[in-house]
Amino acid sequence: MRFTFSTFVVLALTALTSHALVINGYNAAQFNRFTTDSFPSAPVENSNLLSGIVTGVNLDFSGVGWSTSDLRQGITMITPQHFIAANHFRPSGQVDFLNQDGVLKSYTIDGSGYQTLTTSPGQTADLVIGKLTTSILGSDNITFYPVPDSTLTTPDYIDRGVIVYGRGATSGDRSPRVGYNHIEQLALVSDTGTDETLVAVTEQGNVTGETQGQTGDSGSPSFVVFDGQLTAVGTHFAIGTIGDNPATFDSFLPAYFSQINSIVTGDGETLTQQALGADFTVLVPEVSHFAALSGLAAIALITIKRRRLL
Repeated sequence: MRFTFSTFVVLALTALTSHALVINGYNAAQFNRFTTDSFPSAPVENSNLLSGIVTGVNLDFSGVGWSTSDLRQGITMITPQHFIAANHFRPSGQVDFLNQDGVLKSYTIDGSGYQTLTTSPGQTADLVIGKLTTSILGSDNITFYPVPDSTLTTPDYIDRGVIVYGRGATSGDRSPRVGYNHIEQLALVSDTGTDETLVAVTEQGNVTGETQGQTGDSGSPSFVVFDGQLTAVGTHFAIGTIGDNPATFDSFLPAYFSQINSIVTGDGETLTQQALGADFTVLVPEVSHFAALSGLAAIALITIKRRRLL
């Protein structure tokens, strides 16, 4: 597996003021995971989620749970016991899932079970593997997500669509939100030379449904879609701007495949790999996504500032 990572000559990071995942043309009927005002006490899946926006994907989010003590914090299951999260924003305590039958199920995070990952230079990544105190029962009908086939390379990801999951508002209707975007670039982000994270970069354009992360979105997932299957590709950890356009940075799961696989197999679990397949289809008019970044040069690794999505 070979990934080509670039860095950006100019990467200005700015504070954004919205209190939930920003989605172009947002309305609750199309972009809220749960129906109005049902979350978190009695959540009901929104059957119209992304209706008229994308097609060709099974939107099964039963494997994305939330912390009952901090609704901003989500976890994404990659085995019946293991999940991915942001290292700087680790959830703890009880997590709830709405299973495929529409029933709430509760589990507990193993506070001592977190394991950090490192980049190839040996720096700590802003991606962590956590685990529950017990594996999710098969009878609970909660999915766990495959990860991309470890043989895939950079060209398999650039301009690939991603389904983006993020936090809801802090008051009123607090349902998590779901939109989409495209992977524009793979990059190695360094923070003052002490932390480095291999990331996938998405840039928010002006198309309905495209997203931009916000404070509190750290750890929420992005998925690529292979033949209709949600496939975990990363977790949000920082935001910034590229030129005049807002951008979101996701820890790029495939770059850490070997480390993650070693962790889960050590606990008797196995990562499920999803082969490259058809992308989902966007139903709203689009513009070219990669063209906006094609003029950026790949240069030697530099230290850049970025704002974490705490």
